[in-house]
Amino acid sequence: MERLRKEQGLRVNRFLQLAGIAKATYYRRKRGSKTRSAPAQEQIAGLANGCVEPPPHYGYRRGWALLVRAGIQA
Repeated sequence: MERLRKEQGLRVNRFLQLAGIAKATYYRRKRGSKTRSAPAQEQIAGLANGCVEPPPHYGYRRGWALLVRAGIQA
């Protein structure tokens, strides 16, 4: 991405505008950081439903706390 920008002689902001990329995404990719891996959304939803007894009157904060106690980072 950086090489392409330099070949075209574009400044960063103009390149990002033309490419439709967010500035944070550009710099994160340039830095080469890896994305955090998280469990699939379906797995988290299934585990959250298993933590809550019917009827589910828990809000998202209590449900999140239950997942954290179960050792799941969501």
